[in-house]
Amino acid sequence: MAGSLNKVHLIGRLGQEPDFRNTSTGREVTKLRLATTDYWTDNKSGEKREKTVWHSIVCWANQARFAKRFLGKGDLVYVEGSISSRQYEDQNGVTRRVYEITARNIQILQSLRPAGRPQSDNGPAPQDDPEQGGADDATEEDIPF
Repeated sequence: MAGSLNKVHLIGRLGQEPDFRNTSTGREVTKLRLATTDYWTDNKSGEKREKTVWHSIVCWANQARFAKRFLGKGDLVYVEGSISSRQYEDQNGVTRRVYEITARNIQILQSLRPAGRPQSDNGPAPQDDPEQGGADDATEEDIPF
């Protein structure tokens, strides 16, 4: 089979308010922290178990503006995107690798929006226009987080 596929589908809750910024080149970017939890029963002990995984979600352009305006901590959201990794050097000079999901589509499934936050139609966020550039051409310097 020729070709490849890099597609991620997640449903989870936001662990904090969206972190909206502008890059040094003026591009809009929002970072989200999304928790997904798996539940199962241990076969040996019969105990209920759970494991939560935290995902870093990066939103650009239209997705960034949508996230900033409509999403909040605790909201249940569907995220569709692709996974990527990047390296950076921390304050101690140690090279670190982070994995991030670049959001292409976000939908609000359940909102815990406090009073005063804009209402949405709970529909999908506008798709980013690939002609305007997305995270595929972003560099580490572009992401101010």
